[in-house]
Amino acid sequence: MTELSKLPVKQRLLVLISKRTFWLICTVLVAVSIAAYSFYGVRVEARVAHAGYEPSNCPISKRIGVTVHNYTFHRLARARIELEAWRGNRSKNILTNRWYYFDTVTAPFSTSFQCFSDEAFTVHLEKAPTPVHEETEEERHIRIQKKIDDEKEQERLVKIALDPKSTEYEKQDAIDKYANFRTTSPQPVEASSSSQPVSIRISLYSTIETTKQLQELTAGVTVVVKHIDPEFY
Repeated sequence: MTELSKLPVKQRLLVLISKRTFWLICTVLVAVSIAAYSFYGVRVEARVAHAGYEPSNCPISKRIGVTVHNYTFHRLARARIELEAWRGNRSKNILTNRWYYFDTVTAPFSTSFQCFSDEAFTVHLEKAPTPVHEETEEERHIRIQKKIDDEKEQERLVKIALDPKSTEYEKQDAIDKYANFRTTSPQPVEASSSSQPVSIRISLYSTIETTKQLQELTAGVTVVVKHIDPEFY
């Protein structure tokens, strides 16, 4: 007979329960250790914001958003990340760059975010016309009044230059001032016929065209993380 069979029934039950509890605890600890080991490390997520369809934390000039999760006990100084971007169901990389350097310092068990640009998502707009300043009513009144005053001053200088009573110095001075008037007198500003400021119309045009082109460039694009090379300190 074994030692266990010699024990009373209640004690035998306690021993069996204790053994089963022990093995259950060991199994749970092993499972937790495996899960923690697979979870531990640096995780990277990357995506491109589809313009016009969803909000983005990245500006138009930097459409690739990269999120780094530092699931370690060390401070992450930087990470070299290899990315690819696929369009639709094709696995051909459309990115111009291959490596992206994530230089945001990330504390242990925390997350950081950074935006990146790539020629694949860069919009090239045609050069917009130079905005024409739209003259206000007050500016127009000041311009007209100045023109009137300048014409009066020019008439006065001409009279001095032609007056026999004027000295040679006064005549030469009047001629010089008149000539200076003619060369420095500003040209009148042409007012825009539109009631909306030209600069605002150009800015609106650029925004609409940029959004339309970005919609085409980012449509159906998925960003894939190929490799991560972290550096800790």
